[in-house]
Amino acid sequence: MTTINITMMCLPNFHLNKLKDDQTPDGKAARKELQRRKQVGFYIECQEEKAEFIKEQEELARKKAMQEAKEA
Repeated sequence: MTTINITMMCLPNFHLNKLKDDQTPDGKAARKELQRRKQVGFYIECQEEKAEFIKEQEELARKKAMQEAKEA
């Protein structure tokens, strides 16, 4: 019989991706939950994920501007 970890089921993918590399029972549960979601095509997003994406985009734009300034 399969057991479902309700705690992991409620977490957004962003947090599961951070946990998946841990070699702990929580890491194992996160990997299983991510695999289950991939099979059924389910994704939960969160505000932290959007904020980190925007931060990464701004960082890339700043690095590009610095590179262009050095070349000029």
